[in-house]
Amino acid sequence: MNKLLAWIFRIFAFLILALPSKMRWGLAKFMGRLARFLLRARARLTLENLLAAGYDPNEAKRISVGVWEALGLVGAEFIYYIMGDVEALEKAVTWEGIEHLEAALAKGKGAIIVSAHLGNWELLGAALTRKYPVVAIAREQGNAEFDKIISEARKKVAKMVPMRASLKPLISALRHNELAYFIVDQRGRGVHCEFMGRETRFYVGAATFALRTGAALIPARVIRVQPEQYRLVIDPAVEPVESGDFEADVKATTVRIMKVLEGQIRENPEQWLWMHKLWPSKIKV
Repeated sequence: MNKLLAWIFRIFAFLILALPSKMRWGLAKFMGRLARFLLRARARLTLENLLAAGYDPNEAKRISVGVWEALGLVGAEFIYYIMGDVEALEKAVTWEGIEHLEAALAKGKGAIIVSAHLGNWELLGAALTRKYPVVAIAREQGNAEFDKIISEARKKVAKMVPMRASLKPLISALRHNELAYFIVDQRGRGVHCEFMGRETRFYVGAATFALRTGAALIPARVIRVQPEQYRLVIDPAVEPVESGDFEADVKATTVRIMKVLEGQIRENPEQWLWMHKLWPSKIKV
C-alpha cells in the first residue's frame, strides 16, 4: 500500500509539473475535494473541530470545503516549487514585516520561527532560506516511501532535523545567528493551554529553546492570496515570560505563542489544517 500511494503521488507530481497553470491548480483543488470524500473520518473530524472552535454549522461546512481544497493546493505547491522550480518562488512571494526578523537577528542570538500548518508552511521554510540560513524540525511521515520523497525535496531548500533526532544542529544554528523553524500547532505531550476556547496540550520546544538561548520568538506564515501569489507575513516577536520559575515560564510562553497563532488562524480559517485531533473530547456533527 505504501508503494502504491507513493506511485499515485508521483503521477500527481508529474501532472502538476506538466499542466498549464489553470489546469494545474484546478486539479489540485479537485484532489483536495476527492480526499475529503474518501477520508470520511478526517472530513468529519474537520467539522467537529470547526464546531468546537465556535463556528456555526453553516459556516463550519463552508470553511471545511475550503480547508480540503487548500490541502490539495498545499500538495501541488510543494511539488511545483519545492520539487520543481524553487527559484520561481521569489517572484510569487511578497514579504511583510521583515523588519521584525531583522531586529531579532541584530541581537546576534538567532531567531526561532514559530508557525502553524497555515497557508503553506512548506513555502514559508523555502522562502526563508532564500534570504537566511534555516534549520527546520521535521516530523517523519507514516508512509516510508512517501517520507523519502518528501524528505529528499525538503533537503534541497533547508537543513532538516528529524523530530526525534539530536537537537544540536538547532542550537548551533542559533549560536551562529541563524533561524530555527518550528511548527508548533499539533496536539502532543507538553503543557496544557487554552486554544480556540478549549483546553488541549502542545509541545514546548520553541518556548524552551527561546528561554534557554535568548533567541527571539518570531511568528511567521505564508498566506495564499491565490495560486502563484503569496504573502509572507512576519509578526513582532512574542515576548517570553521570565519570572525565574523555568517550568512556569515555558508554559506561559507557550500559551502566548499559541494565542498569536490562534489569531492568525482565525484570520484565514480555510487555510489551516483542521483535520487533526486537537482536543481530547469531541463535539458531535
